Amino acid sequence: VAYHSEKHALLRPFPDVVLTLLLLMKELKIGVVSDGIQEKQWEKLIYLGLQHFFETVVINEKKSNQKPSTYGFQKALNDLGIDNPAKVIYVGNSLERDIVGANRMGLVSILYSPKKKIDIDKLTGEEKPDYIINRISKITDIVGIKQKKLAL
Repeated sequence: VAYHSEKHALLRPFPDVVLTLLLLMKELKIGVVSDGIQEKQWEKLIYLGLQHFFETVVINEKKSNQKPSTYGFQKALNDLGIDNPAKVIYVGNSLERDIVGANRMGLVSILYSPKKKIDIDKLTGEEKPDYIINRISKITDIVGIKQKKLAL
């Protein structure tokens, strides 16, 4: 009980996530594709307070459907009513799972790497993302949404 209480007390979204999602949801359809146990993945979204930002949440429990399989990506596109994958961005933190899967679908792939410096020119094939970002707020620059400065 103490472990779970401490874990949930410390679970917080990365900086800029909430503001970025608010800006994106005004202009775009947003979804999640994740792997794992349904209950655990939903638990994370709910504890982070992020579940309401997404029009679809696809959780691949079955190993054969997990990323880099295109199954979850295709399901999310279907749920969102999107038929042109080239107009969709996917942000992930794993080259092997997220970026490879997104690239196989023809999505615009964005690697979120807040701590590691990755040279995009040294990556090849399906593991090469279209973009690498170190802050979630950079997504708005990529899709062309201006962030407004808040006056205090």
